[in-house]
Amino acid sequence: MNKYTVRVMNRHNGVITSDYNNVDFQGLYNDTECNGWLVLCGEFLNKNKKGEDGNSFNLKFVIFDILVYDNDYLIGTKLIDRINMLDKMFPETSTLVFENQMKSFAHLNVTRYENIFKAPSYGGDFQAFYKSIVDTDLYEGLVLKRKLSTLSPGFSEKNNSDWQIKCRKPTKNYDF
Repeated sequence: MNKYTVRVMNRHNGVITSDYNNVDFQGLYNDTECNGWLVLCGEFLNKNKKGEDGNSFNLKFVIFDILVYDNDYLIGTKLIDRINMLDKMFPETSTLVFENQMKSFAHLNVTRYENIFKAPSYGGDFQAFYKSIVDTDLYEGLVLKRKLSTLSPGFSEKNNSDWQIKCRKPTKNYDF
């Protein structure tokens, strides 16, 4: 199988400088049926936060949207269709076998790729869900999105912000 160049970029169009060599981006791309460009939107976790088990959860990638698949920029597609696309690519499971141990996550979906996870999608009772994540250091809050919203061209990070609301938990930097 051909090796393609993998670029990990930030939202300001800059290359990520943190060490992401332990994240299997190449394996992820090689296993898709995609023969062209693939652009996944997610967050590269490099802030040394504590995960659900209280241990460090650092240098991981969490996918939450897909923007380009097989050279097709998914402009005009509904969020729900892109979520369904991601669910096909990364079937939902919350258990990971790691070093002969099983590890379960309450609020992340694991993939078969090292250090790559997928953010699950939920519908309804967001107040209860928010309460269930607020005590975990790793989770900053929720992003509520309209499932029938359509993707606009991504000329800036604010292009697709009109159909989403961010609910951050209070921290020393964010206390509303």
